[in-house]
Amino acid sequence: MRTLKELTRSYLNISKDVTRVMNRLKALYRSWGIACAGTKVYARRHRSEWLGRISEASVRRRAEHCYEQLGALRLLHQLSLDIPFYRTGRLQSTDAQTGSPWSSVGTLDEQE
Repeated sequence: MRTLKELTRSYLNISKDVTRVMNRLKALYRSWGIACAGTKVYARRHRSEWLGRISEASVRRRAEHCYEQLGALRLLHQLSLDIPFYRTGRLQSTDAQTGSPWSSVGTLDEQE
């Protein structure tokens, strides 16, 4: 049960981090007077268009860093949904012999 709580806590923290980076990215554009309503500002295919709207190189680099963070966090977010509990509705064994993808992590009881 404790493992499930920790996995859920991790998922929620990653979700909050994604939201923070998205807000930070929009705030950066707004601070330069660039209107950024909607969600296109986050889309990978529109990224170069949005970065092109920033004339200052150092600010553009900050935006690129935000996009890199957003990409990494979205990947973590997706991976956290792919844990055995969310796929099957119950927590699977973390025994190394079962081949579970979480076998290398172990349980929290083992880490204490």
